[in-house]
Amino acid sequence: MKILVVDDEPIIRTGIATSIEWNALGFEPPQLAANGRAALEQIAQAAPDIVLTDIRMPVMDGLELARQIRATWPDIRVIILTGYDDFSYAQQAIAHRVSAFVLKPFGAESLIETVGKLADEIRKERAVREEALVRSRLMAENLPLIRAGCFDHLIAGEGAEPGGRSALETLRQVGVALDGPCYQVFLLAIDGYLDTVGNLPPASRETLMDSLRALMEEAIGHHANGYLVRRDMGLFLCILNRHAGEMPVEDLCRYLQTLASTHLHLSISVGIGAETGSLSGIPTSYAEALEALGSRFFRGGRSILAIREARGGGRQEGRIGFMQAVAEEKELLQAIREMDRARISGILASLFDQLAANRLSDGGVRTLALRMLMAAVRELEKQGVAIEGHLELQKDPFREIGRLETAMAIRDWLGTVLGSLVDIMEKEKTDTYKSVVKLAIVFIQSHFSEDLPLARVAEHVHVTPAYFSRIFKEETGVNFLEWLNRQRIEQARSLLADPARKTYEVAEMVGFHDYKHFSSNFRRYVGCTLSEYRERIRKPS
Repeated sequence: MKILVVDDEPIIRTGIATSIEWNALGFEPPQLAANGRAALEQIAQAAPDIVLTDIRMPVMDGLELARQIRATWPDIRVIILTGYDDFSYAQQAIAHRVSAFVLKPFGAESLIETVGKLADEIRKERAVREEALVRSRLMAENLPLIRAGCFDHLIAGEGAEPGGRSALETLRQVGVALDGPCYQVFLLAIDGYLDTVGNLPPASRETLMDSLRALMEEAIGHHANGYLVRRDMGLFLCILNRHAGEMPVEDLCRYLQTLASTHLHLSISVGIGAETGSLSGIPTSYAEALEALGSRFFRGGRSILAIREARGGGRQEGRIGFMQAVAEEKELLQAIREMDRARISGILASLFDQLAANRLSDGGVRTLALRMLMAAVRELEKQGVAIEGHLELQKDPFREIGRLETAMAIRDWLGTVLGSLVDIMEKEKTDTYKSVVKLAIVFIQSHFSEDLPLARVAEHVHVTPAYFSRIFKEETGVNFLEWLNRQRIEQARSLLADPARKTYEVAEMVGFHDYKHFSSNFRRYVGCTLSEYRERIRKPS
């Protein structure tokens, strides 16, 4: 930190600069000025944190200096040096929000105490600003992920009514209101994504995808009440909050196709699920949208595919087989999370045997395989693994699966793709959680002396306690309580170096409000008792 001393008497300026060990207080050597005007020139160049000034000076006095500092540099603290006969002037300084007064004659101790208090205030304010900045940046960076995560809960049937309001409450906090009365899901897919957009340089690809999202969001917001989130591999998911009299969804999708083609030269296809009268129907509408989009293989690109048309004439026994197969999705995702290749192969073999026994249609088999792939991709996103640029597919999976002629060929293709996703999970170490853990550590270090249960810290960084506990251990290698106790003991070791501090005071300062608990933890981590430690640092070997 920096301090500027302003006084027209050289002996006082020099005395203040040399009689105090400023570096021990965390300050650079003081800058000196003989009057207010000279001080203003130095402030403009050097930006001190604290200005220590006399009142009575030639050229520009301390009161005018304080006024101009407050007007131009409001964060700078001003300390006024005043004598008894200057007290009427000192009262005027209050109007200029002077931070402190030091009465002449003064000793070094009183000046050190005053400057130290202001320095502590400055440090705390900076820590609060930094924490707010980190939190704001974290929220801005993670807003799309938060929305996407809540949508994942809705389409998976988690957080939908009745009794599951948490996902909706989070969505409201990020500007999404799904208040009914009806809902409908559709999926937009860029035709030939990996052969076109996917081959662009990363920066160009992101710019194009952001432009498409912005274009779609503006159009949907103007003609309907809906919300869009981006998926990997050129997919966008939209949940519409439907009201009577709105533009029919097929017309809206045709308009989106025209915008994408006209403005960005992109061909898109759309799969549309059926409208539902409750939030609990959103998972079905999503499954229908995905099923409808799967029939793009037969209709070609730039298609609008409503579920009622896509199904036309499907066999009932095949439909039953499809629903049975969907029930095995959770087991497959668990095997992917555990990176169990043998179990993945076994699940796929059993699944496709069921499909064959139930004579599911070719389109149904393709749709099911795509659903499994999309669910696996979402699972990797939840784990913090980036798919873009890593997925070892050279062709659009929609097009690739469409050219396969048998169910066994589709099974083998899906097994290969899921195997490549497991490869990515094994090779790529994610850093998705680092910003959350960093913000938590900043908060902990600013609140050492307080009770810090895991739930409080998790609430501060806007995640659940269970989720925070898991990612904290992944990032630090130890559980939360172990890390917290170690940090508190390390802080205590530093504080114990001051012989004036009592051990029970140190315990309170680092957050141990039970002295016996503090003593036992200190011995555990340091390897000796508190008294032995103090003796050791008093008489180093």
